Amino acid sequence: MSRRSRKSMSQINVVPFIDVMLVLLIIFMVTAPLLVRNVDVELPVSKGDPTQVAEILPPVVVGVDEQGLYFLYNDDGVREYVESREAAIARAAAVYALDADAGTEREIMVYGDKRVEYQKVLDLLSLLSPYVREGDSVKLMTVLGE
Repeated sequence: MSRRSRKSMSQINVVPFIDVMLVLLIIFMVTAPLLVRNVDVELPVSKGDPTQVAEILPPVVVGVDEQGLYFLYNDDGVREYVESREAAIARAAAVYALDADAGTEREIMVYGDKRVEYQKVLDLLSLLSPYVREGDSVKLMTVLGE
């Protein structure tokens, strides 16, 4: 009677383990949405007056076109050309100051055509900066597709 020695398996069969894990995952995915509960919260009631929110107007846009002419956009979005850079700055600063005194919020934006010398746009930005309120800034307006 000879005994043959059996070789032991050197690999573990992980397929049943994966099957069990997938079943547990499916059970978790089905039951997780059912465990969500709503929490009722009683919000405090204020007896004070509501805060005043400043009216936000369209920005004051000062720009320079490809010929080097300065303009402002009015509230209807139409270009109004002015005779000089200083006139454009003075008019934009006046509109901004008038709206700031009235309690409305308005931004000053600078627009430069893509074919204009960039130094003209930078000059507008730097010359308009002293006219804005503390904490505000003059913004550069970029228009795509022109």
